[in-house]
Amino acid sequence: MRLLIYTHRFPPSKGGMETQSLNLAKGLKESGIEVIVLAPSYTSDEKNLDKTYGLKVIRIPFIGRKWIPLLKYFLGFFYLLVVLLRFKPDLVIFIHKETQVVGGIFPLFPCKYIVRATARPDFLSYSLKEFWLIPITFLIRSMYTRATKIICHSFTVKEILERAHFPMEKVVVICSGVENQFLSEPPRTEVIRKLKEDFGIGKEEKVIVTVARVVRRKGHDSVIKALPQILKEVPKLKYLIVGDGDYKGTVETLVEKLGLTDRVIFTGTIPHQDIIHFYDLCDVFVMPNRAIGGKIEGLPNSLLEAAARGKPIVAGANFGSLEVVEDGKSGYLVNPDNMEEIRTAILDLLKNEEKALAFGERGREKIQNHFTEDMMIKDFLRVLESINSASLKD
Repeated sequence: MRLLIYTHRFPPSKGGMETQSLNLAKGLKESGIEVIVLAPSYTSDEKNLDKTYGLKVIRIPFIGRKWIPLLKYFLGFFYLLVVLLRFKPDLVIFIHKETQVVGGIFPLFPCKYIVRATARPDFLSYSLKEFWLIPITFLIRSMYTRATKIICHSFTVKEILERAHFPMEKVVVICSGVENQFLSEPPRTEVIRKLKEDFGIGKEEKVIVTVARVVRRKGHDSVIKALPQILKEVPKLKYLIVGDGDYKGTVETLVEKLGLTDRVIFTGTIPHQDIIHFYDLCDVFVMPNRAIGGKIEGLPNSLLEAAARGKPIVAGANFGSLEVVEDGKSGYLVNPDNMEEIRTAILDLLKNEEKALAFGERGREKIQNHFTEDMMIKDFLRVLESINSASLKD
């Protein structure tokens, strides 16, 4: 089988979807499938980077740099057409809503295809409040309706599709899987010690961490607002914000306003291979995520990673977080806009070490049983095999 994976989220761009797009492509190739990846170009040295992946990657110029808003659709359409004509794939997997808009432009798609469902309810239903979304919604709905299969990375996303009246016989839930090293690699004491030294974290200080793009949806601001009250009971404490994003300036202003500049550490963007150490150095992982502008957390990758590292979690009581965190067993689910709930949850885990360890172990066990990368790849292979078998019968 010749498979094309078309994605607008791929390394060296950072993020959970980027990582999963890469790992899915590598995993399917290792299973004997001929895989071609069509992805944006972000930097000038991507050819060397792509060689390290062992994949055939075709880059679409310009669109990874956000120059012209509609350029991603025009260039995406052109490059997708060229790749389809040149390589004649048996099947295409569309990852991310932008690729599905591009695919929806085709009046008659030349081969079978799978879409990985978006976690944006507003793209699956019409809304006059944002009329400019209507043509995008139409194209995405068209893609979903004609798709051979619709892959949901969580049951939360499946419920969204069901409410939007899509045919459920096409829908398959394949949960996101955490990378194998998050379960197999032991913590590296010397690396953790060096990180604490670099960021000015004392030996006796507790650490809470958020690993996520700094966007309002992730709830960094709620943690910071709760921090002054937390510090009254646990004064030796640092909060590390690992990542970067367009909400960072607002968060930094809030930190200064509350006089927390010596307590909140912004690490900036961290190479993916080093992220694991930031989970290992923390006592509690916190991300009180919320829905913003129709965008939800279908299944937050950072929650999977934190749980895999055996960390107790404080997360928003909504959407995909409900599938990862067992409230009162592996962490706490809180109202992301209720500072008292956030404060109480974090303090409970910081002040009760045995409970925190037990919560972390419970969370790690759940990841091992339900959310591994190997499970995700095997589930995708089963879907591909079923499509291939049906094609042979036809």
